[in-house]
Amino acid sequence: MRFGIVLSFVSDKGAHGGAQVTSLRKADWVMKSGTALHEDLGYRWFRLWVLLGVGLALLLLVNSISNYFFVSRRVLVDQLRRDLASQVAGLERQIQQAGARGIQNVSDLIEKVQQKNDRKIAWIQIRDGDGAIVAHAGLARHAAFSMEFAHDQLRNRQPVFKTLGTEAGEVVVEAFPLRLPGGGGTEESL
Repeated sequence: MRFGIVLSFVSDKGAHGGAQVTSLRKADWVMKSGTALHEDLGYRWFRLWVLLGVGLALLLLVNSISNYFFVSRRVLVDQLRRDLASQVAGLERQIQQAGARGIQNVSDLIEKVQQKNDRKIAWIQIRDGDGAIVAHAGLARHAAFSMEFAHDQLRNRQPVFKTLGTEAGEVVVEAFPLRLPGGGGTEESL
């Protein structure tokens, strides 16, 4: 809000009175410019705070979007891992029920499981304790984990998984312990 004081003096001396009115008009201009400076400074602070608020809002928006993608990817990977665990449990149950005596029977079983879940399972590998592939179904793929790493993680009851890029897209690969019948129950496969 601007305000100014205009005072007029009437004096008998015209020249002197004119000088007084002029000096009062200058004082009025100085007061108006001081008020304008104060208001302009307040307006600049307001603009600064608005710009800081907009900047903070953009920062929070970017943070929220990145958190959304991180969390949604994590939830998707966790869901896929649960599905894989249930598939492996079902496969192990089928192998135990069938009493698969040879490698060919195990290969046939994992081939059926992989074909049944073609859209969900890219490949299944069963490796022996030395890392040699015992049975395989699906995409041809090299070992995703070294046997030492897998054994260490499983021994420490830690999951062995990662995501890999393939020609079929990005896939979640996880290693599970599996006991095959016929080896006295001592052969551990992944």
